[in-house]
Amino acid sequence: EENGCEYVPLDDLLSRSDIVTLHCALTDESRGMMDARRLALMKPTAYLVNTSRPEVIDKDMLINALKTGVIAGAGIDVHDPHPAAPDDPLVHLDNVIATPWCAGYTHDAVMAMCMGACEEVVRVLHGEAPFWPVNKL
Repeated sequence: EENGCEYVPLDDLLSRSDIVTLHCALTDESRGMMDARRLALMKPTAYLVNTSRPEVIDKDMLINALKTGVIAGAGIDVHDPHPAAPDDPLVHLDNVIATPWCAGYTHDAVMAMCMGACEEVVRVLHGEAPFWPVNKL
């Protein structure tokens, strides 16, 4: 409330939003959450962006929704299979922007990853335990 935001149930959010972006973990609850019913709740002028996991959207229903004008378009950064097959119908639609699972690779994100890796190396060289060990001994 202090930021002018209102919590609403997902179905209400979908019907009110111009752009819906998905940023969720793949769980039993999120798998297939964007199905035909939920896509139909969206405005015909709305866009759906997925940078989380491909399985949160029913791909066949999304393709149908995009072809029939249920929604205006989509931005897809995650694909199943990965990489997207050359004949994947989703990436050939005129109202889809598809990227190769790289939305997180902004300049700032890559710099932060590099700096974090370097800081871990320096920490270990100083005899300290790393913050993010791959294999704890």
